[in-house]
Amino acid sequence: MGKVLIKNGNLIDGRSDELQKNVDILINQGLIESVSNDSISVDDDTKIIDAAGRTVLPGLFDCHVHLMWTGSTQPAAEVGNELDTYVAIKASEIARRFLRLGVTTVRDAGSRGTTVISLARAVRDKLTIGPRVVTCGPFICMTGGHCWDAGIEADGADETRKKARKLLRDHPDLGFLKIMATGGMYGADEDPGSPQYTLEEIRPIVEEAHKQGKKVASHAQGIIGIRNSLDAGVDSIEHGIYADDNALDRMAKDGTYLVPTMIAMLAYAEGEGSLPPNLVAKGKRVVDAHFKMLQKAIEKGVIIATGTDIGGRNKPPEVYFRELDIMEEAGMSRMDVIKSSTSIAAQCCGLDNLGIIEAGYLADIIVVNGNPLEDLKNLQNLEVIIKDGEIIKR
Repeated sequence: MGKVLIKNGNLIDGRSDELQKNVDILINQGLIESVSNDSISVDDDTKIIDAAGRTVLPGLFDCHVHLMWTGSTQPAAEVGNELDTYVAIKASEIARRFLRLGVTTVRDAGSRGTTVISLARAVRDKLTIGPRVVTCGPFICMTGGHCWDAGIEADGADETRKKARKLLRDHPDLGFLKIMATGGMYGADEDPGSPQYTLEEIRPIVEEAHKQGKKVASHAQGIIGIRNSLDAGVDSIEHGIYADDNALDRMAKDGTYLVPTMIAMLAYAEGEGSLPPNLVAKGKRVVDAHFKMLQKAIEKGVIIATGTDIGGRNKPPEVYFRELDIMEEAGMSRMDVIKSSTSIAAQCCGLDNLGIIEAGYLADIIVVNGNPLEDLKNLQNLEVIIKDGEIIKR
């Protein structure tokens, strides 16, 4: 792994609110060595990328994906009877599709068994090409709870504590734990507003995770489940459809991340003819409330990290950029959308050495044609993808 010099680019560094023009960035051994407005001199062995007239940004993040699913109309059925090894191989192709979009890090919010745990290790050890994968492994849910067939079932405070301890013992490289605090959209007989885990069941999971320096993400769509999750001290609320003013105020005060996954509910609402009618109806019922919740969250200063729920029904990786458009439509500035997809997302994932282009940070970088601050769609005009200092696309 040698040196790479990106010359004369217009820089969005993930930290500043300003676009910096004509910047040189030197990458050495996978790290950003220097960032300068002056020309950086290098030796003949350095690979040079001329970024004149283009925009350089940190690699993008998606903080809520399910790599074991393809985003087809029936992703769960496609892997239902397959071996975990086969599902892991299938997940590696979905991961590559993210990388081709310039998404260099994903946070897998729950996949069956060791499927994505294995994939995360394989990417880390450079046995396969893909985005960096931060995973919780299988999530923890009540018996028969939301997506129970891809999770670990546990009931009562003693059992949830034991299952959290066992998961952390067996897989110490997990990035976080995930719980299902409420129902969701998938099941014909479940409702996104219905509570599932109690506060007494959630709290032991949070305690065990935090003792080991791990974060906890909570699938929480209804307000009772959101309140229980906040009372227990979770680090992020996933979806948050029915979060009210009080819950959003608490999140803003406590620094709890919101990963809104706006495209998830919209994809269901738009699935007429290809998705079950009850799922389409639920999508149409919640999409307006979901959007208004995000608008309030933005107004109240809640920390928002970009996530999509890609992998679920009707959500292939290529819908990623629609999430960013919805965030802008809800009231976020383009710069804030980019930060939510880079530096803020990195913090949500617990990755303090990513998401910013600055000396000492890992070199995950994309170069796009055009200025995303003029139009977020320019993020799709990818010319260069660099991950861990290695050029993936040029």
